[in-house]
Amino acid sequence: MKIFSALMPVVAVLSATYCPAIHAQQFINDLGDVPLMAGMHVDTSSHLLFETASGRVVELRAQVPSWAEAQAFYRETLPSLGWQEIAEMHFVREAESLQLHQITAQSMRLHLAPRQ
Repeated sequence: MKIFSALMPVVAVLSATYCPAIHAQQFINDLGDVPLMAGMHVDTSSHLLFETASGRVVELRAQVPSWAEAQAFYRETLPSLGWQEIAEMHFVREAESLQLHQITAQSMRLHLAPRQ
């Protein structure tokens, strides 16, 4: 009983802490741990991937429920995965840069490249 009582505060903190990235069902192929938001459909015909001496370059397009929802989702999830937003929808982590661009109200482009 003492062990149970001692663990209760830890369980309470962990259950109160919600990390959307951990709860994400899937991640985007070739982008490592960049989560696939609910309702997002990646356009595999527009997929670009190649390796450089500095690292990988990946570019893809996706349909999303709305650009506003995509912005909110990635602003909430990416920091928990170590990404830091340094400009409008431009994130960096270690040696990589991830930029998210609106194409239309319901489509976007994701561009991952070595950090400059």
